Amino acid sequence: MGISRRSFFRQVMSQSVDQLARGNVEFPNLAPDAIPEPAVIALNRMAYGPKPGDVARVRTMGLTAYVDEQLAPNAADDPVYNQKLADARLRISYAAGTTYPAVDELRPLSTLTKSQAQLWELSSHAAAAERIHPANEVRAATWLRARYSKWQLREVMSEFWHNHFNVNAYSDHKIAAMWPLYDREVIRANCMGNFRTLLEAVSTSVPMQYYLDNVSSKDGPANENFARELFELHTLGSDNYFNNLYDDWQAVPGASQGKPVGYIDQDVYEAARAFTGWTIENGAYTSPGNLPNTGLFRYYDAWNDNAQKIVLATFLSANQGPMAHGRKVL
Repeated sequence: MGISRRSFFRQVMSQSVDQLARGNVEFPNLAPDAIPEPAVIALNRMAYGPKPGDVARVRTMGLTAYVDEQLAPNAADDPVYNQKLADARLRISYAAGTTYPAVDELRPLSTLTKSQAQLWELSSHAAAAERIHPANEVRAATWLRARYSKWQLREVMSEFWHNHFNVNAYSDHKIAAMWPLYDREVIRANCMGNFRTLLEAVSTSVPMQYYLDNVSSKDGPANENFARELFELHTLGSDNYFNNLYDDWQAVPGASQGKPVGYIDQDVYEAARAFTGWTIENGAYTSPGNLPNTGLFRYYDAWNDNAQKIVLATFLSANQGPMAHGRKVL
């Protein structure tokens, strides 16, 4: 809990680096002159491999200074990538429809900085190619950053968290249209920060809400897709799934102390109930009137199951207020 980000990344990345420096690691299949130096190891773990001049630079500045630099990325101080991004063009082409003309053009990557409202409006564009174009732009920018950006650790960690919180950007037109915001303000903004903060940002995002169907989850019965992935992929992992116990939560090791070492199906079902009412303002029908159509996250109390729940041997008392049960689960 008290470890600094710098210390954490150094420990994860440099265990064998420090051992190499002390001569404590054996490479039985390598000649002594073939063992890579610490700067090379660092640039292959914290970056997408060294570019010309990188090894000499890290060697000169030292590993600690390099880690410190990478942990404080400055978007303005990235001249090569910024120029490549400004020069980049991406083709978009589609035939005319009944309400829009044909398009065949090379565009700058302009959706990357569009606001939430602008992207949500684009998600309803009549041309499907326009709705998925933002996701294509993010993909292009990701390649450019991986190749040219000075801030390589941020790229490595952004890729890691995109994979961890897996969402198919092309599975829904609203996901594709909102992808620049998800990439920019959810993943990249939190990729080296607090996991709990990142977890809620992902949970309340348009892409995750739509991809795992929580956007339409209501009391009676709740949709369990998001809750199951929350346990199985995002946090505890499938190795900690006691599927044979099903609903016998008291039999899970550690449950009697309030600290179960894993989860069961009942935890999934109860957690799914906790996330009812977590949705997106998409104009969905409600009674007495529809939700607004803004694309913003919305807690809608009328859809929430506010009864008592038991999740991971923890009792969630009834009527705890907006989002309280879901946040307790997180």
